Amino acid sequence: MLSIEPQAGPAPIIQVIHSSRRELDVGVYYLSDRKILRALAAAHRRGVDVRVIIEGKPYGMKPWQVRREERTIAATGARWKVAPPRFTSHGNDYSFFHCKYCANGHEVEIGTANFDWSAFHLIPPRKYT
Repeated sequence: MLSIEPQAGPAPIIQVIHSSRRELDVGVYYLSDRKILRALAAAHRRGVDVRVIIEGKPYGMKPWQVRREERTIAATGARWKVAPPRFTSHGNDYSFFHCKYCANGHEVEIGTANFDWSAFHLIPPRKYT
């Protein structure tokens, strides 16, 4: 299946989450979309081993905002971690854990949109996926 993001919204991501049976791996720069978070919680309740890795220092975000993101993810029941330090910016060099994927062992969703409401609804559509 090919979906064009951000126009497709969170639906392709949620589809991969809903079809997960044993495990689900999510890697994302930023995660706050409520529909995605609800789908992660539902997967956890079904017994899926949900694992999430996020960027620990998103550009322009305050540490308290990242802590809020971490608490929100933890509330889904998912195991989560912050990306390793090698992805952290040092001095004038900008390095980020900037991937966006969701994989369940038999399907994967790879995209460019952060997993948040503004990426799917406010940011102008990009010409690539």
